[in-house]
Parts: sequence; structure tokens; C-alpha cells
Amino acid sequence: MIIYQVSCKVNIDLAAKWEAYFIEQHLDDVLNTGCFTGYDFRKEKLDEENILFSSEYYCESEADLERYNTTFAAALKADINSKFGGHYDCHRHIYQSIISKKA
Repeated sequence: MIIYQVSCKVNIDLAAKWEAYFIEQHLDDVLNTGCFTGYDFRKEKLDEENILFSSEYYCESEADLERYNTTFAAALKADINSKFGGHYDCHRHIYQSIISKKA
């Protein structure tokens, strides 16, 4: 399994709007591309001014992630930018799951 993680630092003044947008629209928009099998969405208070939101999307193969990046990512990023005008800082990471166990 491939894990595509996007972590975004957002000013606390925009955090509620960011969270609502992701829950109400963006996470499902990404899932509805058909490239991913699921997601997790988390937040962490970094300090008095910033919240870190982390989205992890799960896909079966590198080919699925590549299809997402070449076909869908630009439009979804543009949608976020149109709503938040660059008032955020995102970092992306790609992981390959080696082993996972849940109780």
C-alpha cells in the first residue's frame, strides 16, 4: 500500500474554515478520483498561532498515485488555493507501508 501524506500548516484564524472545507468537500473530492481507497484526516495544535492538518490518502499502487498526480491533483490544488489564497504551507510525503497491524 502507498500512503500519500499532505501536511498543511494553517493560521489558527483560518483553521475552522480549513477543517470544514476538508470534511465537507475536499477529502471526498480526492477519494472520488478513484485513485485512493481511503483517507485519515488529523490536526495538531503547533503553537498559539498555527494548526497542522495532516491528510493521509491510501492507494494500492504507485501507478494509482501517478494517475492522481497527472490527472486530478492540479485542479484540486487550484480549488484549495482559490478558497485560501496561499495562506497555508503544505508538504507532501509518499510512504510505502511495510507492515500494519490493528487490534
